[in-house]
Amino acid sequence: MSEEHISVSQYFECLDCKGDLLEEIMTGVQLCTALTDMSELKNGTVEVEYNQFELEGVQWSDGVVDRYQCANCGWPVQDENSQNITNPEDLFEWLIEHKENRDKGDKS
Repeated sequence: MSEEHISVSQYFECLDCKGDLLEEIMTGVQLCTALTDMSELKNGTVEVEYNQFELEGVQWSDGVVDRYQCANCGWPVQDENSQNITNPEDLFEWLIEHKENRDKGDKS
């Protein structure tokens, strides 16, 4: 069995906003994060930086992938039946096909 590695940002381009950042949305997840830094920007908004850590005695749940989506606009990655893709194998296949179609000039 051979391994294939792809850089998601080189294969993913949102069909809606053309963004290249893909995120995984999960349900049923318990997650703890540590705040490491905070910055107040000139426009008054505050940015927070986090560092994930584990606590003794915390029960971590595996969660379930609800969908993969564009991190910029929320466009969901869907299969040919307009169903959200929810597993990495299907997503990997979609990304390869998506890039091939994009390279050929197809909009699917």
